Amino acid sequence: AEEGDDTTAQVERVIELAERLHAWYAEMWSQGEDEWTAEQVKELAEAAFNTDPGLWDFVQESSLDAMQAYRRQKKVDTPGPQESP
Repeated sequence: AEEGDDTTAQVERVIELAERLHAWYAEMWSQGEDEWTAEQVKELAEAAFNTDPGLWDFVQESSLDAMQAYRRQKKVDTPGPQESP
């Protein structure tokens, strides 16, 4: 394989990963009242990257923080297994 082929394959893998992440964020963000598509997430990511790359990092980190907080709260609100007498 030539070096160009390796580079092309790497670029294709990065694009595939980005598409999967866009779809994942769309699914996560659609859990509430708003509906998101992978294409909308992609547009948001591209706009943020082009205007303020730190914004996309903030959006991702805030999303993950919110999910972790939700899971922690869910754990607190969920009763544990009942002990048998």
